[in-house]
Amino acid sequence: GSSEAAELLAQVRHFFEMHGEARFTPWDRAPEPTEADRTPRTSNRAGFVRKVFDGENQGLKWYVFPDVFRRVVAASFNAGEAASLLLERGLLIPGEEGGRTRPTRKERLPGYSTTTRVYVFRDDFGE
Repeated sequence: GSSEAAELLAQVRHFFEMHGEARFTPWDRAPEPTEADRTPRTSNRAGFVRKVFDGENQGLKWYVFPDVFRRVVAASFNAGEAASLLLERGLLIPGEEGGRTRPTRKERLPGYSTTTRVYVFRDDFGE
């Protein structure tokens, strides 16, 4: 129902507000720290965050690992239903595979040699 949808959106917003800087590695940070890099390493990583520029607009994209999405971001909700609602609300950027829309996307993440399936969130979180 609509109250469950509102609870999910509030939970998602709360997750990113609470953990945004601590659990997401900046996209442009080198995978291996250098002596000049004094930025703390990401502890208990939930994914990556990337600054994006779309014409005149600037924003963030959050790349969340599937297990983190299921166990933390959508905890206490059915993960498939949660992903469908987030897609419907435009918070997730969908992927496509075999002509079918999916809630996850294959992305080449920094420091990974192959593509990884992730949930890609926009930065507005339904506000």
